[in-house]
Amino acid sequence: MLHTYVHPTQSRGVIFIDAGAFSNVANGGNGKSVVMKSVEHFKNTVEVDGKGWKTDKSFTLSSVKRDTQFVIISDIRSTFEYELLFNHVTDEFSVEGKGTNSWSFSKDKKPKLGITTNYIPDGKGTSFSRRFFIIEFGDFFKRGIEQKPVVAPDDVMGLILFDDFTEDDWNTFFNYGFHCIQRYLKEGLIPQESTDLALKILIKQTEGKGGDGVLTKWLRDWIADDRVKGNYHKNGIPIKDFWGLFAKDHPSHADREWKQPQFKKALFDYVDHVKELEYNPHLASKGNSMSDRKWRKGEREKQVEWVKITHIDDDQSDDDDEILKIFEQRFAAE
Repeated sequence: MLHTYVHPTQSRGVIFIDAGAFSNVANGGNGKSVVMKSVEHFKNTVEVDGKGWKTDKSFTLSSVKRDTQFVIISDIRSTFEYELLFNHVTDEFSVEGKGTNSWSFSKDKKPKLGITTNYIPDGKGTSFSRRFFIIEFGDFFKRGIEQKPVVAPDDVMGLILFDDFTEDDWNTFFNYGFHCIQRYLKEGLIPQESTDLALKILIKQTEGKGGDGVLTKWLRDWIADDRVKGNYHKNGIPIKDFWGLFAKDHPSHADREWKQPQFKKALFDYVDHVKELEYNPHLASKGNSMSDRKWRKGEREKQVEWVKITHIDDDQSDDDDEILKIFEQRFAAE
């Protein structure tokens, strides 16, 4: 976010979220906005209110000027469609004011993009992951504010950031920023370790807003273990029997939100969002939708629906070449 170079193929928007965030629960107060806004001391910055973002308005970014170097979209809602920003990150950054003609930055001069949100992003597939880089903030400062007696951030740091800075503090601050740039140029963006963000995103994509993760975690474990032990990755399994296994482990969930039709749709969505997996790969030539991949077995008028889930690392024996071909086509398309 600090340097001005725009890489022609590796531009990324940076998203700050809270480690305790979930798809339907707001969680804030951990310092992500303060850190994001600190970039304004290095670059000409414009902040846009993400809560008031209007998807049907082309002038949402009208406050961006030709000398803007960094754009913050703050407090994006859980329903925000990140696809709206894809072009701004990797292609043309266009701006349209109210009642004025639209204009665009040249690709090497466009501003960087930063986002803060209290919700898990609803980003899907490699189109999202190659455009955005997510950083989670722990709850250290929030826990201090919520305890008694209250421990405020300035109690921890001994001053109010920026407002109380001395000349030495400013020098330390800027030197740290220059150090960050140097490290980035040597090592690139460094992903965080030991977070469960990927699982949270998968839960939202599989179960929708408000999902508790029970089904997603069960599918993850079954695919990693029972699927191979039962040779289902080679022979498949009837959807009804598959759902029955879930119902046996989680009867109340299977009786309420995850009845067989809902279970089947969530299963397809889960496999669709995990790029290493394939849903009925032997039907890949028919298309990529759930109806395209529908597999029925049995005598006429007595057929039942089956499913076979394969992983790119599966031992497929005689089917190796065909399975690898399918995965190669899928990754090439992405």
